[in-house]
Amino acid sequence: MSRGQPLWREWGTPEASPLARKLQARVDAGLPVQDFITANPYDHGFRFDADLLKEVLAEAGARSARYSADPLGCLAARKVIAARHGNSIIPTQVLLTPGTSLAYFYLFRLLAREHGEVLCPAPTYPLFDDLAKIAGLRVRRYHLDKTTDASGTTRWVIDPMELEFQITPRTCAIVLVSPHNPTGTIINETEMGAICEVANRANVPLIMDEVFRSYTRLENAQVPRPGSFGSRLSYTLNGLSKSHYLPGLKAGWIVVEGETAAYAPMLNALEYMQDSFLPVQEITQAAIPNLLGSRAMTEVYRLSALQRARLEGRLGRTVGWNVSIPEAGPYLCASLEQPKFSDENQLVEFLLEEHGSHFHPGYFYAFPKPCFVSTLYNDNPWPTSIASLQL
Repeated sequence: MSRGQPLWREWGTPEASPLARKLQARVDAGLPVQDFITANPYDHGFRFDADLLKEVLAEAGARSARYSADPLGCLAARKVIAARHGNSIIPTQVLLTPGTSLAYFYLFRLLAREHGEVLCPAPTYPLFDDLAKIAGLRVRRYHLDKTTDASGTTRWVIDPMELEFQITPRTCAIVLVSPHNPTGTIINETEMGAICEVANRANVPLIMDEVFRSYTRLENAQVPRPGSFGSRLSYTLNGLSKSHYLPGLKAGWIVVEGETAAYAPMLNALEYMQDSFLPVQEITQAAIPNLLGSRAMTEVYRLSALQRARLEGRLGRTVGWNVSIPEAGPYLCASLEQPKFSDENQLVEFLLEEHGSHFHPGYFYAFPKPCFVSTLYNDNPWPTSIASLQL
């Protein structure tokens, strides 16, 4: 970028991918599309109880009639979040945000420095590059190793040596996603302990994304956090979009943990930034305590059980296909070990044009080998053409 050129010029002219153009052409022609990629739970029949939501929002509307801004967010909401998070967290360590994307931006922007980099996993959800760019950072990758046990469960694990190798003097933060999107891997206790040791040695903070925390395959599966394993400084991101199957509510939070001397200056900066925007709607903040209360959480557990049953049903219909069985998350990843198509694009475009079935190629998520990605929500069978590929 030349000196003095505005940032917006870096985005250039937007151009849709060939798959996106073919999808739009099919929609414009009025042809049916079976969406096997959207993770919007509403599109697949996962809906939070409408009457309960109406009741919660009505009460929240009454409580928020008088605007009373708090840069960190409504104290009652932060108390409930702190209590649910555990680990001796107090409300002043919680910051409410309108979703996790803005939470990422806050952290990236405040951690940014000249030529700074943020370490992100590969494969992963393709959002970090844009958020880092907007915040003035670059993304550097650390690479996950694929393992599969005797039961067929696939994990994409972090090698502490690889993670430490990728850290440079430019590293501003390390991003962890657990349960991982889209592979579904949960970072276990041993792995989390080793990661925290690496981060502490390098004096680099950890940013932990746990938005799919409730999407575990096993009912009582544990999702460890850095704050429980001696992390000197960590930020845990979560929200109601995924946990409560309410993506339109836009309610999220950051929990700051670690040594007080390490996190206190950042908390002050986060509060200052949030005070500049005050972006979280009052009615949304007022709804959080009841949405994290027992009645609403009973509904969440019901939906989570339905989600687990949907996953098992999907796995039962993919016998003989090379499908990675996840520990958690809303996606399935199927590898193309012996594809009849020369690349992923040909496969997903064929399935869209011939069957009206929309999948994503694995390289969208930086998978090292050809694969395609499908949501596990959708209860419809995959096209028979996929089975004929001998995946």
